[in-house]
Amino acid sequence: MSKKKKKKFINDVSFTSLLSDNDRDYLRIIDEKTGEEGEEMEHYDGYIALINGAVVLSSKMEKRFYFLADKICQPEHINNTSLKKEFEELVYKNGKCTDSLTEDVISIYEYCEKTNRFWHNSSLKVYELYYPNLLEAYLEKFKNSEELDFLKFEYEYYLKINTKNRKNNTIYSSGIDRDDMLFIGYFQFLNQDEKEFFNINTSKKLDFISSKILELGYYIQFSKEKKEVYLNLIPVKNEKSDFDKLDEEVIDKSNLPSFSLLERYALIKRFGINKLVTDSKTLKKEKNKLLALIMDCSIDNARKLLDNTYKLKDKEKNKVRETLIEEKIDEFLFRNKIDIDSIK
Repeated sequence: MSKKKKKKFINDVSFTSLLSDNDRDYLRIIDEKTGEEGEEMEHYDGYIALINGAVVLSSKMEKRFYFLADKICQPEHINNTSLKKEFEELVYKNGKCTDSLTEDVISIYEYCEKTNRFWHNSSLKVYELYYPNLLEAYLEKFKNSEELDFLKFEYEYYLKINTKNRKNNTIYSSGIDRDDMLFIGYFQFLNQDEKEFFNINTSKKLDFISSKILELGYYIQFSKEKKEVYLNLIPVKNEKSDFDKLDEEVIDKSNLPSFSLLERYALIKRFGINKLVTDSKTLKKEKNKLLALIMDCSIDNARKLLDNTYKLKDKEKNKVRETLIEEKIDEFLFRNKIDIDSIK
């Protein structure tokens, strides 16, 4: 199998000319030290430098874009072809920069997935792997805190992780695997599909954090005061009402016979319960639902019972089965001294 071609960071994109001299020298050093793609940690650092440079360029182009868009709309510049040409070129360059930036961010993601390196937009798999370490770092940093405090902090953080107003997270900016992407405002410049990809990752982490909160006996509730939204953790009530307790009681069926669906239907026919359903002044499909509820069966089987089509294709076998069912019902009523006439 042929090896991947070594990444040349200094020649990767045209916007490297906008980087500082120190950044360009750093990329040259990375090019010299990096072996096969993904082998060295310097490879990760090279992508960080490229992404940071792309964000700087994207920010500059965004400002220039709005400036030109506003200027072109002014009456005195409507026919200014040079401005329009610059605007069109800027749109093209911005698209190229966005594509390059997105590609490099995905490369960071794939590298971190492969090496199980944590960063704020890593997958749930990597987050779960690092969860004990993140929790330990939080508890050590904030004395007298508990896991519930950490979970609330994480939930609030990931709610705004990919927005301009996200919370600061000093836990991620310390340690051996420091999250170098934490302070690079790259997300707003990504392509839309990749934004959605990372938003899905974030949703999965929020679900995971929410489940951990529930395990500790709390659920999340949001409250709003003016424009501020607050997250509250509400204890789950363990006390149940008397009706809930009654519903949860396990019924002992050990002394009851095991009747099939047809046998149970034959039994309720003896009591005339089926006539209460068939004679009711309601639509046929509602009768099916009613019998399904009484018989604890599907609506389709209830319909077949009412239509007398819950049968085998062999007529002789049907007759034999009906006889056996009636005998079983008779035996059950006799053995339990149940007088149907007295009940009616």
